[in-house]
Amino acid sequence: MTLSTMSDAPSPLRSALSTSRPAPVEMGLRNCVEFQRSELERQRDALRAVWSWYLLPLLPGMGLFLLGLFQFTKSVTEAADRPFHTGAAVVAFIVVAGCIAIVFVAIWLLNRRGANELQKRIDDLNRLTQDAV
Repeated sequence: MTLSTMSDAPSPLRSALSTSRPAPVEMGLRNCVEFQRSELERQRDALRAVWSWYLLPLLPGMGLFLLGLFQFTKSVTEAADRPFHTGAAVVAFIVVAGCIAIVFVAIWLLNRRGANELQKRIDDLNRLTQDAV
């Protein structure tokens, strides 16, 4: 489930960031600036919504993976006639889940920073059009 989710996850970003349309040749300067602004807004919105289309779909598969790893560790330990230490396994589970959470937060922060940079470019275009009027 996680692998199929990961292969499908970049599609909204791909459609938002890499399918920008070229401005038609017959556009005037003002229309071209408006076109560029709309493209930047579309990209900014995709980066701001990274939780909903990129990170959130990974959570169920990641949770199942962690639970499966816990169960696998338990069964292997018991098959080797060794005592299973639930406390140690829970601590390891929490450490791994914490590392995953750190990666998710880092991805979110990087995308938020990218969205803020795009917003600065949008603001520059807005000032450009206000100065031209």
